[in-house]
Amino acid sequence: MSEKKYLNVSERLALTSYNPDKESHIFVDTEKCLSCPTYACLYVCPAKVYELRDGKIHYNYEACMELGGCIIACHQMGNKAIKWRYPKGGYGVIFRYG
Repeated sequence: MSEKKYLNVSERLALTSYNPDKESHIFVDTEKCLSCPTYACLYVCPAKVYELRDGKIHYNYEACMELGGCIIACHQMGNKAIKWRYPKGGYGVIFRYG
């Protein structure tokens, strides 16, 4: 009997592809981020969409995996600065296995 091989997180992320829209599906009020007590979005996003540079939050919507953890974390532990919606049909993340 062959043993089933499970992929680690890095291998799974490598199988993910994207068809980004020209229009962002993530909207961040970066002024609210300036006084955020936790910067929770930095820690919950596995795709590292959010980055803190020079004291400001920068984000790259094209890398978003559409998990929604950022908006939950921001609204529960941060300043409610993130607004998020799914990309238009045909755009966004394309999940694959194998």
